[in-house]
Amino acid sequence: MTNEPENRKDNFCRLCGGTLYKLFKKKLLRKYDVSYYKCQHCNSALTENPYWLDEAYSQQNYNLDTGALQRNIGNFAGCYTLSKIFSANRIVDFGGKDGILCRFLRDHLIDCFVYDKYSRPNYSLDFELRSSTTNIDMVLAFEVFEHFTNPHADLDEIFSFESKLVVATTALYSDQGNDWWYFSPESGQHVFFYSPQAINLIAQKYRYGVTLVGGYILFYKTDIPEIQNKIISAQSALTGWIFQAIKSYIFLLPTPGVQNDFDFVRSKLSGETLI
Repeated sequence: MTNEPENRKDNFCRLCGGTLYKLFKKKLLRKYDVSYYKCQHCNSALTENPYWLDEAYSQQNYNLDTGALQRNIGNFAGCYTLSKIFSANRIVDFGGKDGILCRFLRDHLIDCFVYDKYSRPNYSLDFELRSSTTNIDMVLAFEVFEHFTNPHADLDEIFSFESKLVVATTALYSDQGNDWWYFSPESGQHVFFYSPQAINLIAQKYRYGVTLVGGYILFYKTDIPEIQNKIISAQSALTGWIFQAIKSYIFLLPTPGVQNDFDFVRSKLSGETLI
């Protein structure tokens, strides 16, 4: 780390506005020499202004994400469990990519909608988020935060639903070296890396409580009845052998939502109205 702060007008922390210190450079997309910085206020790490993102997303480097399906399976079980504990019946999967998590949840009669400005949700095309979709109980943001070019503003969209829960995953930055796998220089899509302090700042900004539950960052409205008891229940359910048992059980359950949504889509195609 250099001793002098970077005080150029365009080089303050894109989350909190703090002064940045240069950390190192990495080659992104195998061609761009990109500077990484650390914020002296929130202790997050971030790239320089990410001018390469159009190219990064156009390449669709999904072959690098070999854990996507297993992650969706685990997240489905986790979301299903949280939806029952917190009575969250209407969900938005923000940054839901191909819509497979949305489809899993809808199969089990959870009213889920998907949104992703970079991807086509092929598994949930008829259940994309619309402006008329209201009364959202829970917003999912799995592997989303680190893609935000301007988290100070971009996070507004997620918290604008005023849902009682926001459930996120992102690897937290705690002074890892320049070989940290989560920098993901091959894809070029990870541009902001949040410290634990930054997560607390986000919670304070939007007036949420925050805690870690089973690998998830759980932002919650503090006025939820019996909130602390629910958090304790979630922590027990989403860890260790209990979660493995729950995950196995959930995949044995019937999936009535498959037929329900088939009937809904068919009625749209035929111009009928289902009552």
